[in-house]
Amino acid sequence: MSKGGSTSTKVEVPKYIEDAAKRNLTRAEGIAGLGYVPYYGADVAAFTPMQEAAFGSTNMAAGAFGMPTVGASQLTGMPEAETFAGGMRGYSSAPMYEQSLQELQANRPGQYEYMQGFFIDPITGERGSMMGDPVDYTTGEEPITTTGGFDTRGYADDRDSVSSAMGTNAGYISFGDMFDGGGPGQSGDKFGGALGGLSNSLGLTPGDFGQGDSGGGEGGEGGDSCVIATHAVSSGGFTPQMKREAVVWCMHNLHDKWWGEAIRRGYRYLGNQKIEQGKAHEHYQEFRDYIAFANGKKRTLLSAIKFTLRTAQFFAVGMIKKDA
Repeated sequence: MSKGGSTSTKVEVPKYIEDAAKRNLTRAEGIAGLGYVPYYGADVAAFTPMQEAAFGSTNMAAGAFGMPTVGASQLTGMPEAETFAGGMRGYSSAPMYEQSLQELQANRPGQYEYMQGFFIDPITGERGSMMGDPVDYTTGEEPITTTGGFDTRGYADDRDSVSSAMGTNAGYISFGDMFDGGGPGQSGDKFGGALGGLSNSLGLTPGDFGQGDSGGGEGGEGGDSCVIATHAVSSGGFTPQMKREAVVWCMHNLHDKWWGEAIRRGYRYLGNQKIEQGKAHEHYQEFRDYIAFANGKKRTLLSAIKFTLRTAQFFAVGMIKKDA
């Protein structure tokens, strides 16, 4: 230390350690979405033919002296053994695990879907609804989820350029911020502020983001057009991210198209009816399935039929109810 002054030290992480840490973070992002991988092999070995023969001999000897026996089969009460690779016979817990998942999904579908949303679909590999966009830490880039024709990737720290492109106040780094809380890095379910440039760019209105929804989604009185999703968020049935998926899909596919606006009007009219009747919660799962089909996350023949019929219903009602 020099007289009348001070010294400072600077600790720098070696480049090879920094690069290794970035690779580990990128790999961790992928592993985190893998989910639980069950074991389908044998957990317990079955009895060998020689052991089963010994049981039979003991059973016959006991019967000869008038002692109780187990009947014709000495393995009564045991499930049928499975045969695995190499002819090994044994018992697996996998069927019980699969059954427990089916029971959970049947009895608590909301909780099941929420948990599964954090992981990829084990069959299709598609990303779950609760998983964010993948991040490659080795490039220094973070995905910025946008819509309306803007780039879908950018540097997260380049906030001024992103904000300028969106026509919003500096500090907004993604549409997620705007959908969530009305400010940079905020969280919630309302959009408040900086709407002018965004609405002019995308042709939207404050109601598309839930601004001014005084009823917390109860009937969509504030002009919030996604009435069922808003109701579900306010009741805890949906997360804000689930609603955002629906809003983004709606903006991409329905806004500013005459047929799309008819579908939206029909959805709002029928959705508000169910909310007024107190039956909105009965349609939460259907809404999830509808958006999952629309986004290509879950498509089956049954979901295609339901999607088509419900869309046709929305369109027909929307053509009649012009003021919905």
